[in-house]
Amino acid sequence: MKIYDLPVMGYDRAKSFYGKAKVIEKDNGEKVLQSYNTEVCKIDSNGKFVRLWGGYSVTTMRHVNSFLSFFGISGGGKAWWNSQPVEIKKVHSDMTPDESLKAMYFRRVSNGINY
Repeated sequence: MKIYDLPVMGYDRAKSFYGKAKVIEKDNGEKVLQSYNTEVCKIDSNGKFVRLWGGYSVTTMRHVNSFLSFFGISGGGKAWWNSQPVEIKKVHSDMTPDESLKAMYFRRVSNGINY
């Protein structure tokens, strides 16, 4: 796995994203864009764009546009972003909902949060 700062590409006025946009190249060939601390999109091992985050912000859209340009993928802009389906990650839980709730209460009490 390799992690590096996303370079500013295209018509963006900035000289840098100051470490707020990272590219994570995984061993399986995926390239993930992390904007701030959120994985917002990726290019899968087949070269297909996948939206991972359902939100929108102007700054993150600038990161996405540079990511697309950097990897030569067409698209970009708010209307295009909003038209992309969001991939839902399937979470495999090792606890039932009741066990999870009890564990959360235990952690909070352990950290001094009382109810």
